Amino acid sequence: MEKLRWLNKEYSDKTIYFFMALSTLLYSALFIFSVPIEFPNGTDQYWHYFYIETLLNGSLKSYEIYPSFALDPLWNGDMPGFIHNMPIIYIFAAAAKVTGNMYVGPLLVNWIMAVSAALMMYVMLKKHCGAIWGLVGYVLILFFPVCFWQSIQLLTETSALFLLVLGMYILQKRSFGRIACAAGVLATCTNERTNVMLLAVFLLVLSCVDLVKNDREVGVAKWQRIAKVVVIAVIYFGGFKALGDIFGATLDFTVSRTLFDKLAVTSTFSNTTNMALHYSTETFESIGFWPMVGNFFVKLGEAIREQFGISGKGVVQWSLNALFAFAVAALVFYRINNGKNKGDKIFSFSAWGLALCALSWLVMAVVYQNQFRYSNVYLPVIFFALLVLCSRIEGKNTRFVNAIVALMLVCCLASGCVLSYVARRDAIVEYEEYIGYEEAVEQLIPADANVANFMQEKEFDYALYPRTISHIPNIDIFGYTPEQLEVLILGRYEPNTYVTAPAGYLEEHEVCADIVNEYYEYVGDANGFDVYILKGLTENSPAEVN
Repeated sequence: MEKLRWLNKEYSDKTIYFFMALSTLLYSALFIFSVPIEFPNGTDQYWHYFYIETLLNGSLKSYEIYPSFALDPLWNGDMPGFIHNMPIIYIFAAAAKVTGNMYVGPLLVNWIMAVSAALMMYVMLKKHCGAIWGLVGYVLILFFPVCFWQSIQLLTETSALFLLVLGMYILQKRSFGRIACAAGVLATCTNERTNVMLLAVFLLVLSCVDLVKNDREVGVAKWQRIAKVVVIAVIYFGGFKALGDIFGATLDFTVSRTLFDKLAVTSTFSNTTNMALHYSTETFESIGFWPMVGNFFVKLGEAIREQFGISGKGVVQWSLNALFAFAVAALVFYRINNGKNKGDKIFSFSAWGLALCALSWLVMAVVYQNQFRYSNVYLPVIFFALLVLCSRIEGKNTRFVNAIVALMLVCCLASGCVLSYVARRDAIVEYEEYIGYEEAVEQLIPADANVANFMQEKEFDYALYPRTISHIPNIDIFGYTPEQLEVLILGRYEPNTYVTAPAGYLEEHEVCADIVNEYYEYVGDANGFDVYILKGLTENSPAEVN
């Protein structure tokens, strides 16, 4: 039974460093194994990949036009910006330029950020509860399923996790300068993942309370104490606003929507898709206040079923559930062991941190969408609270806690192997599909064409790049009028010289078929997608749509 007290023993630095190095080598090996080809897989990864290429070509404009943008009365014809327009995309592009590889370069950034976050977590936990607990935190940052899955792919969530850990690390010492610096870091983190705002404010408030208390004890004037807090608040909220203005709104291809319009539209999409912001033309007035509220209650039910039900994402979702349940159990055990103590900072931080993680998830799932990758940014606070609490639990619960931590580590390491294989398999399959589409598209559609594309299928969509694409989703869901469909198909400012649709799709949608048959003629099949060309158009003559 002594083996179950392994977390309560003293270990030499050499032993700790050996296991940290071993963990890093295993993480790196799985990281490399998961990347069989230098090309992304998964929707957001394709966006990031081609945005990186666009930046390297000197442009800040997207190549995609969505209905909410094309039908916006205030659109002037300029191409929209990136869907995910945030600082990390530009860092990815810089890494791609330095390394000469648009995929490996950005993934190297993810690797560096993941390992750096793990190192900072180790240092923080070593300070508060010992090196062995720091090692546990190090392994969790690298191998916990959500963390690992995000870091081995061309996704942005690892950078948000890194920034939150960096902010926590800076706040270990709470001078005014360090808190101000952390406010800037956390503002950048919030720009990348808005759902972390409650946690970021929580960390800054705790730090400001300590700062004000210490300043009062050393006789700093009241106005100076207030001024410091105001400056920190301005850095955080002002920085968040400034970054939004500099990089532009993300995830919303439109011009004239108000905040209430966006809120109403987000109420209409489910917890399995968030593309309504790009496809819907509805407004707050067309939806209405009470229907919007009703929609949010429906989304709450969907989020709970998604999070706690059995689905294709079950392993990853339930790893989050199990982690949070363990953290709450540790909080209860800690309180039982230590009793009620008004000045207990460990209990207060952990209780408030876990509560705000839960509240942030709830708001995120209801107001936007419940995707497990969005929860990635909460994990540093949960890891820190969990391990600090576990390190303080004594007596008869020690063996149980140590056994659960050991089981958690084993499961994380095993899941890393499985997820690495899944990422590798998916990359190979999607790349083969993409290549098949790309070869067919190149034979039928010139590279400088404008294309109206029905029904997004990610591999086909990105085979169309660098052509300008006007996306037309399932019209049965979004209910466009015939006039709107004509604009979407023909193009509003620049004519769409080609139309693509899944084989047989137009036969099921008479209005679309009538428009396409009137203005276009069939030219061929692109691996299951029908391709149409504007009537009277040849490769060497411009098209005109009146």
